[in-house]
Amino acid sequence: MAGSAEKVMDLLEAVARSAEPIGLMELAAAVGMDKSAASRHAATLVGQGLLRRNPDTRKYSVGDRTVAFACSVLGRTNLRSSAVPHLVRLRDASGETASLALRVGGERICVAAVESRHDVRRVVNVGERVLLHEGVCGEVLLSVLPAPDLRSALQDAEALGADMQRLHAGVLEARRRGYSAAEGLRVPGVSAIAVPVHADGVEQVAALVLAGPSQRFTAERMEAVAPAMTAAAAALSRSAPSW
Repeated sequence: MAGSAEKVMDLLEAVARSAEPIGLMELAAAVGMDKSAASRHAATLVGQGLLRRNPDTRKYSVGDRTVAFACSVLGRTNLRSSAVPHLVRLRDASGETASLALRVGGERICVAAVESRHDVRRVVNVGERVLLHEGVCGEVLLSVLPAPDLRSALQDAEALGADMQRLHAGVLEARRRGYSAAEGLRVPGVSAIAVPVHADGVEQVAALVLAGPSQRFTAERMEAVAPAMTAAAAALSRSAPSW
């Protein structure tokens, strides 16, 4: 029983560590398990919500329940506790919702958020999962990835039907400016600006994001708050080794 439990945990860890959804054969090989046993254990994990299986590609990625566990742990990490004061200041300076997103494989997950005080506001829920390449947050996260990871992420984005010309241009512009800002890029009527949080030698890559209704959060207002966001991201990046 103990050996079986260890194999199941190895399987879950292999999926969690994979930079992209993983197929059954590759998964079985990664944990030293035969295909039938891997399939059986994976099905159990899918049933428990710890893994999810794409019905089209038949590949596995982490499930919502695993993400919920991860967010619970992240809520107690130095990254979140260090970020919240910055998020509060950014929210107060801009009037808009501030959040922190962390790259997890081919997705990003919101690990902290401070909502705008306006009645009409952008709502971002902790634990919310979005494809890595989408929106301005995706552009800044991709802009700081190592070359091999970036190539893999762009291949995944293309397979998912992303506008690759727009995405390439956005990543290059984010790399040049150090941030990305746009109106309605991912959600119609919502403007957002994002800056990367990263440090040399640290695998985790995150992003600070401000978002609000485009009628209020105009291009001019996003440009005005960019220096404060860059400063906050730099402060968080300096604390990266303690994440």
